[in-house]
Amino acid sequence: AESGYGLLDNNAQLAYRFEAYEADTLTGILMKFIPNVTDVSGNIFLLTIWEDSSGFPGAVIYKDDFFQPHYPNYASHKNQYSYYKFNGNQSVPVPAKFFIGFEQIDDQNLFLGFDLNNNNQDKIFYNNGGAWANASFQGSLIMRPVFSTGLNYTLEVQPLKVEKIDMVMYPNPVTHNLTISNFNNSFIAKVYDMTGRQLIVDRSGDIDFSDLNNGIYIVNVQDELGKTVYTQKIVKQ
Repeated sequence: AESGYGLLDNNAQLAYRFEAYEADTLTGILMKFIPNVTDVSGNIFLLTIWEDSSGFPGAVIYKDDFFQPHYPNYASHKNQYSYYKFNGNQSVPVPAKFFIGFEQIDDQNLFLGFDLNNNNQDKIFYNNGGAWANASFQGSLIMRPVFSTGLNYTLEVQPLKVEKIDMVMYPNPVTHNLTISNFNNSFIAKVYDMTGRQLIVDRSGDIDFSDLNNGIYIVNVQDELGKTVYTQKIVKQ
């Protein structure tokens, strides 16, 4: 890594496009984070896989549970990657064209390794809360997909059952009530503060934030089995 690449916004997303010969299955992602003046090894991020939508990241295929995140790990050797597994050691089916990457929670640069000798700028995309945009720097992210092999059974890798649920929480920031689209009576929403303390449990999809202090909260939506289906950071003001 001749440099480090990163984003400076809450909930910013970074995606890297890959094209395989055919549809396949991933077991994790290799990434190289590089140390900098600021130690961000305690900052969480959520591994994410997207479908390809006309060359841009599309629907989410996989995303870490907010309560099972990952952290930047600084490898001990110069050219060494760190291997990040999906939650529950699951495997994720992907189409021939897909994106790998992550969503960061805080507004600090995580300094993912950036290779300046090979240019894959056209495959690097970021989203700071609006629309996806192509990277403005020439180079390559030091991030690679790990494909399934015949060793999956030996390594106890479990196939992922993917259920796509398209939810949106609005408004954000919120003053009074937060609405969750595509919410039904099989879901339950839980609101947490940034210390992990549960404050609200709601089954209506219309959450009253009026009594909460101004600040940042996490809204976690679960299905009837307690599995997280959607998570979003919400600002109360």
